[in-house]
Amino acid sequence: ELKAPQWGIVQATYGAHPNPPMIDVSGFLEVQAMVHNGTLKFPKNTDLSHYFGFDPLPHHRSAKNLILRYMKGGVIHEAKIGESHDDTEVVLENAAAKAQ
Repeated sequence: ELKAPQWGIVQATYGAHPNPPMIDVSGFLEVQAMVHNGTLKFPKNTDLSHYFGFDPLPHHRSAKNLILRYMKGGVIHEAKIGESHDDTEVVLENAAAKAQ
């Protein structure tokens, strides 16, 4: 049985999908979700590297994406957020609280 961490993030990778380098950023997003009560906000005109503190592929803005797979309501969802994106919000489910 597939079990996700507290906020249901199954996998989150950032980079030039599907080509390397692709970096696992699941832990970074779990912390963001905890701080913001399960809501991940990605404002327009803010580089994704801002959230992670590093850029796996500097000077290649259009090539990078965040691929976020998360469980909500027992179903795995996928969000693909490009480096150039509109305001984006992903509301996660607190799996730990739901299990209690």
